[in-house]
Amino acid sequence: MFSLGGLALGVGIVVDNAIVMLENIVTHVQTGQNQGNRPIIRQAEASSRELESALFASTTTNLVAVLPFLLIGGFISLLFNELVLTVSFAVAASLVVALTVVPALASRLLTVQGSSGIKSILLIRQFDQRLQGLTAAVQQTYWAGYCQGEWG
Repeated sequence: MFSLGGLALGVGIVVDNAIVMLENIVTHVQTGQNQGNRPIIRQAEASSRELESALFASTTTNLVAVLPFLLIGGFISLLFNELVLTVSFAVAASLVVALTVVPALASRLLTVQGSSGIKSILLIRQFDQRLQGLTAAVQQTYWAGYCQGEWG
């Protein structure tokens, strides 16, 4: 039961590594396409090299914060050892995936030109329109409150 809780706890960190890497690659590819100076594979490689140390540092920090709980003895160690080990292995595996698999797949998938056609589905179009309307309403409300000095 605790290992499942540990996995749920580590999911945020696990997904965060991949999202940060993918966002950096997409940003590099989008700015590089405007310049037209390097192929997508090289841009993905350069952007992943740019983030290696930052992702390694953040993941190591998370592991260092959790691993001392393995030194606790007694009944508490019986409860929390599997939780700590589950979180630690999941986070370490996410670092490996973020540094190897995500750049490799992103460099290949970003070269594909075309659309999935998902916007042709009526339910998706309606959801997108309502979400854009809601976003515009929230932005207007926030901007009106900000201009009146209520926020910020």
